Amino acid sequence: QVDHNDPSIIFANNYGGGNFLSTNSGKSWVDASSGYTGSGILQLAVDSNKNGRVVAGVHSGIYLSSDYGDNWTSLYPKGGWQTVAIDPADGDIIIAAAADGILMRTTDGGTSWDEVMQRIGDEATWRGTTFVPNDPSTIFTGSSSLNLPDLGTVDPGAEGVFRSEDSGATWAEVNDGTSEGANIRNMACSPDGNILFAATSNKGVLKTTNGAQSWSDASNGLPDAQFISIAMDPNDGNVVLAGTFMSGLYRTGDGGQSWSAVATGVPAEATVRAIVFHPTESNVYAGDSRSGVYESTDSGQSWELINDGFLNRSNNALAIAADGRWLYSGSDGSGAYRMRLAD
Repeated sequence: QVDHNDPSIIFANNYGGGNFLSTNSGKSWVDASSGYTGSGILQLAVDSNKNGRVVAGVHSGIYLSSDYGDNWTSLYPKGGWQTVAIDPADGDIIIAAAADGILMRTTDGGTSWDEVMQRIGDEATWRGTTFVPNDPSTIFTGSSSLNLPDLGTVDPGAEGVFRSEDSGATWAEVNDGTSEGANIRNMACSPDGNILFAATSNKGVLKTTNGAQSWSDASNGLPDAQFISIAMDPNDGNVVLAGTFMSGLYRTGDGGQSWSAVATGVPAEATVRAIVFHPTESNVYAGDSRSGVYESTDSGQSWELINDGFLNRSNNALAIAADGRWLYSGSDGSGAYRMRLAD
């Protein structure tokens, strides 16, 4: 996860324990785990309005750092967090869901939490929670099975996309025949909330252009694979990157009409769990569960590894600061890292 106010600061976390911090855009990393006792970091979210404030969803709970990852305090003891998202307009509002499938909400920065939506099935949870940037009272989240089902199957616990229009207090299903039963792993949203891409493990990539009133398949050129991450270029909504489970990284430059595999830098068998675009430049970052973090300086067409300082190259989560100065990375066993991207 990258700090929204200083994109050169990046947090990363790891499965076995600890967090790591980069203050130079990922070129080098330091241990940033004081106060954190959990294992792998599953999710990272950065506060757009408060410098240095980052939230990590880990196997042992939700943790908060207010000093760029130097120190951490527990916000909630329950573990296995599958989604964590911070309201870009009000950092005290956080939406999160753990392995038990209950969607949680806090409006006071984590002091107290309310249950706002139950799981759909016995083995389901929520993933890909996304605030609409220009209207943060509107939020999308996806129903998802805890584990990846067999390719092409419809998991009975997965019920597609849900939306809230009151900052997460209440939710309603927003599916049609295309998105119903989709196992949502992640989502990417345009600034106005009209365009939404959903990465699914059983229906490829889905797209809506009318705020989830209707959905269409946007998988032309994509393989028969399980898609687990997706991100939209904030400066060009036609550029979208989609990551897979053990089938590499894919890019579209025409809003999902056609896709092609990223041929330079990222392995064809990569498991790309996280993708994040720089807010103002053409740089984009992708995290592979085995080989580490990659950087592209040409909107995702070619890539290079930026792993200096990692104790564990297995990456689960990435976040970038709103001002593009810091990049944060969450590892699968060695904590959170940060990297400075700009002075």
